[in-house]
Amino acid sequence: MSTNTLVLSICLAAWASVSFGQETATLDVLFQQLLSPTATDKAAQTLLKRGTSDPATRTYLSTHLPRVIEAGGNGAGRQWLNAVRLAGQLRISEAAPALSKWISFEMGETSMAIFSRLDGNPAGKALSQIGDPAIPAVVNVLTTGNDRERRNAYLVLYNIHTDRGKATLHEYAAREPDPQMRQFAVKLAGSSRAP
Repeated sequence: MSTNTLVLSICLAAWASVSFGQETATLDVLFQQLLSPTATDKAAQTLLKRGTSDPATRTYLSTHLPRVIEAGGNGAGRQWLNAVRLAGQLRISEAAPALSKWISFEMGETSMAIFSRLDGNPAGKALSQIGDPAIPAVVNVLTTGNDRERRNAYLVLYNIHTDRGKATLHEYAAREPDPQMRQFAVKLAGSSRAP
């Protein structure tokens, strides 16, 4: 290796190291802004845009979003909602267990359409956006959750729109122990095409 090639390699390695360090610092700043009541919306937009094309941003969010989501839904405000929405929009599967803990948290008055699309249920909506990777967390809710949690878990499966989601909905609807809940789940399963 020539001296010029060696110097060039060292310079490129140093530049990459500094660039990566700045990238992490920028992500740290953006994430702190996400948690700030006054900067959360703008930070969420920036993180969403970067997360759709930058693997480093996705990796960072995969590590940090689950803790924020798990920490609080009730009264946590806009910051929590933005964290939940980012997890769903970017399909951060690592957030599924944390999201499943908030599956019964619902916001505001809802029409039947809003209810069935999970638009008033931020965690449920995010789980449905994550899709198949969220199914194990949803199944955990179906096996351990109360009536409201199970009802919302069935809605998540209904909204996943994949063969695996439909198959899981059909399977758990057939074995639902509560008669009223079984009727609800079977109706959902019947309105989704069988796998």
